[in-house]
Amino acid sequence: MARPKRNSSRRNSRAKTFKPRQTPVPPPASPGPPPPKITPRPEGLPNSARARAQRSRQRGWNDVFAPIERSHDVLIPTEEQRSERDQDLLENPPRVEIDPMEWWAYEMARQGNDILLFSYQPTRSINPPRPRTLAAGYQESTLTLFIRFRNGQVYRYDRVTRNVWRNFKSAVSPGRFINRVLNFYPYQPVPDLDRPTGMT
Repeated sequence: MARPKRNSSRRNSRAKTFKPRQTPVPPPASPGPPPPKITPRPEGLPNSARARAQRSRQRGWNDVFAPIERSHDVLIPTEEQRSERDQDLLENPPRVEIDPMEWWAYEMARQGNDILLFSYQPTRSINPPRPRTLAAGYQESTLTLFIRFRNGQVYRYDRVTRNVWRNFKSAVSPGRFINRVLNFYPYQPVPDLDRPTGMT
């Protein structure tokens, strides 16, 4: 016995009425506040943390050394400061006992062998063909720093701490370090240790 046929018209009507699901479209976003206006920074003023720290250190340096005269961006003690320093050295001479090895190094330098006294040689320089300093040495017992300059003349700087000596050895430009730091210590030439080099 044959099965009765289904009504195909009902199936076709359902297929015609089916509609695919549509993805909802989000509403347009409301316009937000306008972007902030960026003011261009003037030229010559870097806006980095390193530059700000450098400007801060420079301001502090100027406050400390405000009464000092400036010549070609080099700090130079005034004549009044030099006279006060020399007078203080004459009235209060350092009373220390020199180490025997340091005394022997000084005597050897007087005789021409300065390798023990000037342990730091050659010194650094930003202008190697024409350096300002040639050698340097330090005596911890007397707090004395010896420096031989380009022309062979030797100066001694008194009351120099070991930390200043360490900073001098690590300075890129010993000449600038002398102008900015060591010139504020009592100093005097040492003719016994001069060795002319022919340079001026």
